[in-house]
Amino acid sequence: MQNSELRPLMKLAGPVILAEVGWMSMGIVDTIMVGPLGPAAIAATGMGSAVFTAIAIFGMGLMLGLDAYVSQAHGAGDERECLLWFHQGVWLACCVAPIAMALTWILYGTLDQWGLHPETRRLVGPYIRVIAISALPLIVYAAFRRYLLGMHLVRPIMLALLTANIVNAAGNWVLIYGNLGMPALGVEGSAWATTIARVYMAAFLYLAIRGLHRPHEDGSNQQERTEDQEREPRPGDHPFVRECQDGAHEHRPEEDGDAFDQAARGIARRQLLRGPHHPGEQRAIRRPNERQHPT
Repeated sequence: MQNSELRPLMKLAGPVILAEVGWMSMGIVDTIMVGPLGPAAIAATGMGSAVFTAIAIFGMGLMLGLDAYVSQAHGAGDERECLLWFHQGVWLACCVAPIAMALTWILYGTLDQWGLHPETRRLVGPYIRVIAISALPLIVYAAFRRYLLGMHLVRPIMLALLTANIVNAAGNWVLIYGNLGMPALGVEGSAWATTIARVYMAAFLYLAIRGLHRPHEDGSNQQERTEDQEREPRPGDHPFVRECQDGAHEHRPEEDGDAFDQAARGIARRQLLRGPHHPGEQRAIRRPNERQHPT
């Protein structure tokens, strides 16, 4: 791989890698913090987290579809379309989250039939009951994350996850062991700390998105663009457009110039978004005064 390709790849992949490390480390932090409470506490925390994740991952997976639509609209320079998909993703997250919460609470009601050790059963129940509440901020966070990835902005995601680990660890220290005058909740306190951290992650990305689209004083919208985004091809730069426009300036009547340029740009835009255009589209735009000879 050439150095010119490696540097932008690492610039994009580095924050994503750190974000994934931050996501995985949250579970490790919980396990470490409940460790002094004994083996049953570790088992209850690990089991409760796994059960909830198996349900919530369905809602998070639904958000994956935002990547393609947002990135296409962003590549075309259509900010209104980007925001439309963003709003639809958030609405979908708000509809799916209550279902995930309900399924988690249903499983909570069947714990007695699982044949768990009595001590583990006593601890895992409160954990699952509380962690179900985090379904809403977690799935909304997933929608925010997919939107930012579609916009080629990964640094806010990295910062959200890394700082969320600090929030989670502090919440565990306070709520598990009853520091700073709070009640000692044990394993249930770990669930509350994780829920608070997920609310923090969703709020962090929401503020990042607000900052991305915050209007300037002149009314225009502010967008953070990476070096790769600045080099993205525009419809007017497409070779097919340049060829059509050059031919138009040589042969067309002056009054038809604007219409011809707009049609050429429209075809190039569709080609950039969908790939090679239909052969009929190329035949539809002919240079003025160019006669179509019968075959």
